[in-house]
Parts: sequence; structure tokens; C-alpha cells
Amino acid sequence: MTRKHYEMTANTLRNRAKAITLSSASNEEKNYALFELKNLMYHFNDIYRAENSRFNEIKFLEACKVEKYFQIIREDIYLETVKK
Repeated sequence: MTRKHYEMTANTLRNRAKAITLSSASNEEKNYALFELKNLMYHFNDIYRAENSRFNEIKFLEACKVEKYFQIIREDIYLETVKK
């Protein structure tokens, strides 16, 4: 695989994470969906790292931005529980 493929995967995961975050689903549903997407991101990372010793996993994970969106929803859930 080439850098183009890694970038396409990262873009797809990032767009999916953004769509989940902006959806009308509850924060708990968003949290679950983003958790599963995060697992998928790490699965791709493991596959790409195993097949290419020069694969930059930090760059890939940062480009996906799934962790960022996951953290946003986790903070929203925390704020909801504090308000109760």
C-alpha cells in the first residue's frame, strides 16, 4: 500500500467521526459509535504497521482525529452528569 491509501483511510475515518459527532444521536450512542470507530482505526494502524516498517503510526492516528472527536463526546457526557 502507498501513502495515498493511508491518507484515504485516515480521511474516511475522520469524516465518519465528524459525522457521528454532528449526528442527532444521543451522546451515549455517539460514544459507542466513536469507540467502535476508534477500535477500527487502531486495527488499520496495526495492519499498516505490520506490512510497512516505515509506516508512521503517530502521523496516521493524528490524521484520523478519531481520538479528538471521541474526547469531545466524553467531555459532553461528563458535563451532562455534572449538571444532574
